[in-house]
Amino acid sequence: MSSKRDLVLDAIAKAAKVGKDTLNDATHLKDDLGLDSLDFVEMTIELEEKTGVTIPDDQFATVTTIGQLVALVDRFSK
Repeated sequence: MSSKRDLVLDAIAKAAKVGKDTLNDATHLKDDLGLDSLDFVEMTIELEEKTGVTIPDDQFATVTTIGQLVALVDRFSK
């Protein structure tokens, strides 16, 4: 079974159409990867389906980096 971190990286790589190996915690979702609001919605849905974690929109809206998103998923997994 994949870790939540791997699931987050998979979803981001898919949305950004980049290799997972190019991503790190400091990668900025909008500035570095060019993700837009539609990408964020699709990514949220995929993460919720794959992790079983529901992330409130207001919390997700504060995320700017991969590290923050991983931490958010971890926080709502408990």
